[in-house]
Amino acid sequence: HRHVLPFIGTVDTGPQKGLVSLYMRNGNLLQYLKSHSDCDKKKLIIQVAESVDYLHTVAGFVHGDLKCANVLVSDSGDALLGDFGLSTLVEKSELDPATMTSIRDMNTARFAAPELLLGSNNPTVKPRSKTRESDVYAFGMLVLEAITGQPPWSAQNHLSVIQKVGSAQIPPRPTLDGIILMSDAWWEMCQRCWSFEPGKRPPMNVILKTLKVSMPPVVHCTQP
Repeated sequence: HRHVLPFIGTVDTGPQKGLVSLYMRNGNLLQYLKSHSDCDKKKLIIQVAESVDYLHTVAGFVHGDLKCANVLVSDSGDALLGDFGLSTLVEKSELDPATMTSIRDMNTARFAAPELLLGSNNPTVKPRSKTRESDVYAFGMLVLEAITGQPPWSAQNHLSVIQKVGSAQIPPRPTLDGIILMSDAWWEMCQRCWSFEPGKRPPMNVILKTLKVSMPPVVHCTQP
């Protein structure tokens, strides 16, 4: 897919193995948005949505770690979804140990769906598997991060984030000096992505259609 970072190969350094992909001089999505005042946020976010929809419907994968840090920007200014270290097959069982990955990292937890955070502070509780629905939840958080330039729940510590998400709270609508930064359509879309019940979250193809017909999400991009 044109918005998925090309995979070149693997590297084995002994105890650890890594994935090799193309180097992108523009850095990740958040870095790019902060350094380009004339960027088209709507285009970039739609490109991310297209790549996630491709993973879900064609490739049969869930990404598992959607956030701006895992989206790189090409020399042509296009978004490329990468970092598939937590990706899993959609067909895998929720109880399959091979699909279970921990959400105890603070940065990842800020994008994690409520069902993934259950028991995340208890090392004896097995983490749950990622799903299409948890990817959708994280995508909503990625949109919020792209618009505000800050990670979700930026004013909260790790424990507070887990408590708020576990009690079905969502981040506040972003504002700057009292001015609302996110349009009504985009804010409504994010809220649907953050539905506490996974089954109430829209699939990525529905999100994609909503974004394509919407107005730009913000009045202007973050200044460098």
